[in-house]
Amino acid sequence: MEDKKLVRLYQAQKAFLDSRALYRAFCAGIGAGKSWAGSYDLIRRAKPGRLYLVLAPTYPMLSDSSFRSFLSVATELGLAEPGDVKKSAPPSIRLLTGAEVLFRSADDPERIRGPNLSGVWMDEASLMHVDAFNVAIGRLRQGGEQGWLSATFTPKGRQHWTFEQFASGRPNTEMFRARTSDNPFLPADFHGTLRQQYTSRLAAQELEGEFTEVVGAMFRRSWFSIVDVAPGEMRLLRWWDLAGTEKTAEKASDPDYTAGVLMGKAKDNRYYILDVRRQRSTPRDVQNLVRQTAELDGRDVAVWMEQEPGSSGVSVIDHYVRNVLQGFNFHGERSTGDKATRAQPFAAQAEAGNVMLVRGAWNKDFLDEVEVFPFGVHDDATDAAAAAFMKLALTIKRRLWAG
Repeated sequence: MEDKKLVRLYQAQKAFLDSRALYRAFCAGIGAGKSWAGSYDLIRRAKPGRLYLVLAPTYPMLSDSSFRSFLSVATELGLAEPGDVKKSAPPSIRLLTGAEVLFRSADDPERIRGPNLSGVWMDEASLMHVDAFNVAIGRLRQGGEQGWLSATFTPKGRQHWTFEQFASGRPNTEMFRARTSDNPFLPADFHGTLRQQYTSRLAAQELEGEFTEVVGAMFRRSWFSIVDVAPGEMRLLRWWDLAGTEKTAEKASDPDYTAGVLMGKAKDNRYYILDVRRQRSTPRDVQNLVRQTAELDGRDVAVWMEQEPGSSGVSVIDHYVRNVLQGFNFHGERSTGDKATRAQPFAAQAEAGNVMLVRGAWNKDFLDEVEVFPFGVHDDATDAAAAAFMKLALTIKRRLWAG
């Protein structure tokens, strides 16, 4: 089985490395060897005395991933000596073949303009703006020869520029694909563990390396069964997402909601949303709503709230601890990453049929919101539900009430 995986991965990488197309792409699931392929491809094609460029979406990604991967491959091949490696910004490597490789961030595509190049490798190209590609291919002229460009990435949908450029049959272009499961060198449970956290659409994109159609939502309302009664014994918590303060023309006529989701985790590891409170009001009225809801839920129900970044977020949580919810099991917590990423584990459980809604007047509004998430105008209840799910899921290893 491992031998078959290795053959599939080798065939995909070899086809990419042997391609003679001016613009070629290795589109693959995460962990499928994209960085190795991109590094080896450039080293293999590099000519003495010529200049090459490696691009990454941001400078941290460049220094933490692309540069390290390239240097590792070049060192293993015996083509990089410590004295020819410049690690300080902006980094560069002069290979023993006589080729020089520059490493730059693509966060400002205009800064790519400058030297003529014989080749460019765009690492994680799907996280870059199309302008980076357009500027880069304009630099591919050195020594009277047309240069080449390779791109490695995990796909981001059929509406993304990488699909139009590499997968739509444009001239002088080829694309090669591999799946996460094709790499036999990954941990045995790597693919399976990730698959459990992803929806089927995200798994097709992130693990199978497929350009999936974005139908307009991460969730389907049909995934949520409506029940009349929840189990009697559950761990409960309510998570609040306070209305944002961002001022836009769109939000002026349709402002955000403050949303509080009461969720429980049953002994069979299914999740029940028992209640959703949504309100648009003044800060004082919101505080009254949060306090009143906590009293109705009971003091044995933990209350959590997203803490906004900066000192203002700290002040809000401190105010709730000291004045609004004194005596309750209340905690604030900062969220990391974008909302869509945070909601993926929750969406995966919903698709698996493990999230139930207790019948209530709020059901329709909640389903209407999650159905268009993350592209709808409002995402407050969905964000609160995703956060509540993650907090309850962590109770497998430690008690929720410890904070």
